[in-house]
Amino acid sequence: MLLVGCQAPPQARAVRGVITDLRPRDIAHADAIKLQTESGQVIDFKVADSVQFPPGHLREHMVFAQPVTVTYVDGPQGPLATEITD
Repeated sequence: MLLVGCQAPPQARAVRGVITDLRPRDIAHADAIKLQTESGQVIDFKVADSVQFPPGHLREHMVFAQPVTVTYVDGPQGPLATEITD
């Protein structure tokens, strides 16, 4: 049990691509996005509450195929986006 508190935090990684699907949580937050990377890989991300990129702006990027950069960590339920930038 003592070792649980000694684990290193998850390593943050970043990937760039276009949003192909978006599930909003409310007017200010996305719940999940699907991203197609520049290499063609498709990744489903849950979006952390702390991400300050509203669904309306994400939808604009999706409609116009404008790429975004997603910083994420691998969580127990899959990749968790902790930051999304233009």
